[in-house]
Amino acid sequence: MNKEHLRRDRTENIIYLVLWTTLFMAPVLGEYIQSTHEETYNFDWQKIIDVGKVYLLYFIVFLIHNFLVAPILIYKHRLARYLTILAVLLIGSALALTAMKPTMHRHIHEPHKMEQRHKEPRHQKESPRDHRFSDGTHRPHGPHKPEPPLPMFFGVSEVFNTFVIFFMLGMNLGIKLYFKNERDRKKMHLLKSQTMEQQLERLRYQLNPHFFMNTLNNIHALVDIEPERSKQTIVDLSRLMRYVLYEGSKATVPLQRDIEFMQDYIRLMQIRYTDKVRIATDFPSDSPDTEVPPMLFISFIENAFKHGISYQAASFIEISLKILGDRLAFSCNNSIHKNTSEEKQGGIGLTNIRQRLDLLYPDDYSLDINETEKEYRVSLSIPMKR
Repeated sequence: MNKEHLRRDRTENIIYLVLWTTLFMAPVLGEYIQSTHEETYNFDWQKIIDVGKVYLLYFIVFLIHNFLVAPILIYKHRLARYLTILAVLLIGSALALTAMKPTMHRHIHEPHKMEQRHKEPRHQKESPRDHRFSDGTHRPHGPHKPEPPLPMFFGVSEVFNTFVIFFMLGMNLGIKLYFKNERDRKKMHLLKSQTMEQQLERLRYQLNPHFFMNTLNNIHALVDIEPERSKQTIVDLSRLMRYVLYEGSKATVPLQRDIEFMQDYIRLMQIRYTDKVRIATDFPSDSPDTEVPPMLFISFIENAFKHGISYQAASFIEISLKILGDRLAFSCNNSIHKNTSEEKQGGIGLTNIRQRLDLLYPDDYSLDINETEKEYRVSLSIPMKR
């Protein structure tokens, strides 16, 4: 998935590189073609430099939009903030254009007049008396008035360039949205494939009677000894099966419902162990109105019971789920014993969990796993989706 993401980013950047290289080379190529076809035309480097200054402004605005402004809309979905920053960027671009030399606008928007000046013959002299010029025109008797310079205030050329920048940023936004949609389509395809695989895994788990046989045997043993506890255990098992069958296939479930599922599972597993096993849980009593992927945390709890319990030595499992700002912080710590440390905890299950997290929370989750001689610690942080 990461390689595919990098490949698409590289393709997007290559498109930008080709477009900008073509744009910056266009004035040079145009001057070269004109100088080769017209003998009286001189290659005007100053004109290229002036045009290049405007293109450089375009390029700077593009970089700001591409890397700083566009992600606000595409990835964070902040439309009002994006439009505000876009308006400031366009106004700043217009002000920068007004600060440029007037000759720059003359080169860009009135190239035919500049070319005419290059072609005008200079061997004829103007008569100061009749004011006859080399092109045959006459001017009434009086002092010669020079051509007024282009105004420095916000004019037609600045409006034109601002619209060019606006459409350029729109094209940039369209390209980024296209590649994001392609990435999202790939993610959805992989997520659907993985969901189908997880559904098959759940079906195989449901068809495997090992967990349910042990739980039913424990209930049978409790019927005569602790009848009230056996009734509660039956309720827990029924609720757990309902969650796996009807809610485990959904994209997201309420956080409170997933907490209840984990609590049911832990209570069912506690029946099997003596006081030598210390099981501590810390779940929020009043969970916020947020959605989480179903059965995301249970894999770590299953591994803790599978690898962290010993019937001969004191063992412990500590499970915690906390709300830290706008994130959920899950931790699961368990003891390690010599008879279980040889078998690596996690294995294929941990790989599948990482792949699922990559699809659900790309670049927005943290999973830390630390293992010592006596303890195995898992810490997972994910964003809350309201």
